[in-house]
Amino acid sequence: MRWLFGAFLALSSFMASPASAGQWRMVAGTTEVGFYFDQSTVKGDKIKTVWTEMAYAKTSEAGFDLVLRMVEFNCEERSSADLFIAAYKADGTSIYSKGGRRPSNFIIPDTSEEYLLKAVCFNEYVIDVPLVFNSAYDALGNWRKSRELSSTVEPH
Repeated sequence: MRWLFGAFLALSSFMASPASAGQWRMVAGTTEVGFYFDQSTVKGDKIKTVWTEMAYAKTSEAGFDLVLRMVEFNCEERSSADLFIAAYKADGTSIYSKGGRRPSNFIIPDTSEEYLLKAVCFNEYVIDVPLVFNSAYDALGNWRKSRELSSTVEPH
């Protein structure tokens, strides 16, 4: 029984650390948050699991800079359920993590969750950003730089 607990603990530690050496692709963004998914982690057919990221332009009030979620998408029902969620500071410090499947929710049209579902399930993108990042932190850094640049551009 102890080895089972040790194996679970090791797996939890692996899952809780920010993903690297992936293929993080941007799906959508607002002025505050960029939404990404790791193409290298997509598994399944009609029900798919994938790592997703929310990269914040500025540190949130709760103190985190990015949130990683392992999400299960039901492509036919157009629903999603979180399997694991973790929040991190930009320096890699873990702020929060929680495992365990949460109840499924139907996806609301025209939301970031729908854009993720379309990208993961149907290879459809609202925006075509050909950049692919090797890690969640690379994506966070790029998102923050793009937000800094957009705030320095003066309107015509």
